[in-house]
Order: sequence, then structure tokens, then C-alpha cells
Amino acid sequence: MEKILKAVYVKIKNDFAPKTHNLLYLCELCKIELAEEQISFYAILMKYQISGRYPDNTGHTPGRIIVTQYYNKIKEEIEWLKQKLNQ
Repeated sequence: MEKILKAVYVKIKNDFAPKTHNLLYLCELCKIELAEEQISFYAILMKYQISGRYPDNTGHTPGRIIVTQYYNKIKEEIEWLKQKLNQ
């Protein structure tokens, strides 16, 4: 998600993407309007991203069903963001 948001940023701004991992901030910079459900989901993703980058920051690991749901939602979001990239 972060990579495609940064690609959208580069396309819109014609500049290097900022050095941030904050998905919501990247959306804000790109003027991408998110629904409340998307905001909540992106916040969840960022929580797990932090745990992945900083292993000492242990958090709850979701079960297989939740991970599958997240995976499917991420695929949907990436397709939605690809549309933004191709506009």
C-alpha cells in the first residue's frame, strides 16, 4: 500500500515521495479522499507495519481468518489506488 501511494504522489507532484510510512498522511498529501472505513483500515495496517519494522514492538497477531480478510481488502485497495495512478 505504501509503495503505490508513493507512486501516486510522484505522479501528482512530479517529485520524490516523502520518507514516511504513514498511509493516511500520504493520502492527505495526494488529496485522496477516504471513507471512514478506509481510514480505519489504513490505521490498522499501519499498526502492523510498525510491528513488522520494529520487532521489539510486539502486538497482537491476528488469526488466519482475519489475515485473509485483510489480504483481500488490501488487494481491493491496491486496485482502487491503481485507478488513481492511471487517471
